[in-house]
Amino acid sequence: MIQIKKKYSNRACVYSFFQKSIGTLLLLFLLSACSNEDNQPKEGIFKGNVVFSNGTPAKNTNLLIEDQVVGETDSLGSFSVQLEFGTHEVSFITGDVSSLFSSISKTITLNSSTSEIELNNLVLPEPISLRINYQTVSRIHFVWEESKALDFKTFRLYLSESEEFNEEDTRVIASPRYYNSTRISFSLSSLEIGNTYYVRLVVLNEFGPIGGSNVLPIVYLEEFKDPKYKLEQLLSFNPPATPTGIAYDGTHLWISTVKPIGGFYDPDDIKLIKYDYKSGTKLKEFSYSNHIKTKGIAIDSDGRIWMVSDKLKSFDPNTGTITKEFSIPYVLGNYYVRDITFDGQHLALMIDAGTVKRVNPLDGMDDGSSFTWPFKSGWRGIARRGNGDIWALHRYEKRIVVFDADGNPKGSVQVEANLFDADGDPGLYLSFLDDNTLAVTKRDSIILLQVSDL
Repeated sequence: MIQIKKKYSNRACVYSFFQKSIGTLLLLFLLSACSNEDNQPKEGIFKGNVVFSNGTPAKNTNLLIEDQVVGETDSLGSFSVQLEFGTHEVSFITGDVSSLFSSISKTITLNSSTSEIELNNLVLPEPISLRINYQTVSRIHFVWEESKALDFKTFRLYLSESEEFNEEDTRVIASPRYYNSTRISFSLSSLEIGNTYYVRLVVLNEFGPIGGSNVLPIVYLEEFKDPKYKLEQLLSFNPPATPTGIAYDGTHLWISTVKPIGGFYDPDDIKLIKYDYKSGTKLKEFSYSNHIKTKGIAIDSDGRIWMVSDKLKSFDPNTGTITKEFSIPYVLGNYYVRDITFDGQHLALMIDAGTVKRVNPLDGMDDGSSFTWPFKSGWRGIARRGNGDIWALHRYEKRIVVFDADGNPKGSVQVEANLFDADGDPGLYLSFLDDNTLAVTKRDSIILLQVSDL
């Protein structure tokens, strides 16, 4: 205002008192307007709550404004944040964008007339879980769930040489042909034999990614043909009955047997036999006439015997009393359980199609650590070695494959082909007596094999 007065000080005119008063009033009005403008609020409130597509609150979900994290939802999925007036791109992301995540985005506008926006029950799709359905010599088949995102457009399957999915070594390897398809296969011919690769499914809408699955490691199947161990026969003997399961308690073998009585769904005569193979002596025998079939037995760290029959059951080895009963975990396709072992923490149930269901022996629940091995069918015996490795026998491929405790392949075992000539059931159950002695059942015999490195 000083500059204005100075500018007009040289003019040959005289202001009247009235003119000066008007100027003063105008100046005061302008100053008052500026003051009121400064006092006007320039921020609004954006609040609401976020839920998953199944209705549960999306707690601890990150809230992003223009791709910057500004907060997260509480235990009820609720949020409230102050924002400057204007148009904003807001996003909600659950999980880790480098692995399993799901997101939704909205555009909101806050101004003096709309200073508070409340959006309730924003639906965040549940993250997509990618799984290996089965694997063959040349292809690998993946499955997942349908996307529940309202703006879903398509899926893309990405391959990387790094678990972190760096942009430099990531490429699209497949996209489903049909809308919201839940399966796809990929040829392994472009991969290097023996190398580990990583795959991830990405969910997209019209503008880009809105979700990503877990990261899965895959290995070219030639890895399974790389022998790490060899087996040499120590002895063979005939047990007192045809075995339908075998386990070792540290001193003696336990064998389960079945004698069918009626039809397929009728109770069978099942026995648990404690057997001294060195002397050929039957030490104990418990009989159960109200059970159906049996597919393998295992002994846990507390010495309890577990049997797969119409249910998963544990037995007291001293009295033969059934101490627990659990339902068999559901497996897609209703494939049969073929054998069972105790992996040090879980009961690992071998499914014919290669799925290994890990069950908590305390409550019989699948805790989510199950995994799937290659080949669609033909898996039979399973046993845990003392170092934590899992050995599994595949009948059609005529090999025993070695996996680590997480289900990752480590190689195969050199085996004589005649070991696999047990056709049908019962037959081909596995159990380790110690780190260097493996027992394999056939129709009417048990073979003890010495394990040695190649």
